[in-house]
Formats: sequence, C-alpha cells, structure tokens
Amino acid sequence: DEFKAPASLIRRGDWVDSPSRGIPFLIFNTGIITSEALARSGNQKKSDEILETARQVAIATNFGDIFAQIAPQPAAPVAIPQGDTAVTQRVRVPR
Repeated sequence: DEFKAPASLIRRGDWVDSPSRGIPFLIFNTGIITSEALARSGNQKKSDEILETARQVAIATNFGDIFAQIAPQPAAPVAIPQGDTAVTQRVRVPR
C-alpha cells in the first residue's frame, strides 16, 4: 500500500525509456505473483485489488499483451497442511 510507483505509472500512461522497460515489467510481474499468493492464502479481495493494479500498469506501459498471457486465472484457496504429512514413499540415500 505504500509503494506509489504503480499509481504513478498508471497516471503517466507510458514508459518512454525502452532500455529500462524491465522496470515496469518487474512491477506488474511482482503484482501478479503477490496476487496469486494472496488468493491461495484465502485473501481474495486484496488479491483482486493487486491484480487489477498490475493489469493497469501493464496496459499503461504497453505490456498488456504479455500481462494477458501470464496473469493467473482466479483460483480456489489451497489448503496448506498443518504438522507432519504422511510418508508415502521411502527413498534410500547412499552415504
């Protein structure tokens, strides 16, 4: 919530320095990853907010086509096992 670069890029609506295009890519790609982690942990509302911001950054900086290819589809939260899990197969490790 404190990082203001995404909002600034969206307002500007462009990225004019071709050699440094990795900067806005990193910003929206990090948004995609963060959004997916939040969705998997059950925080869908915040996930949707971050994903929408990432989409707006991608479009504003002419990465909309790449965003469409790598953005996750909405997913159901994944249950994270608590404690030890059952051993399904033992593997011998040579010493």
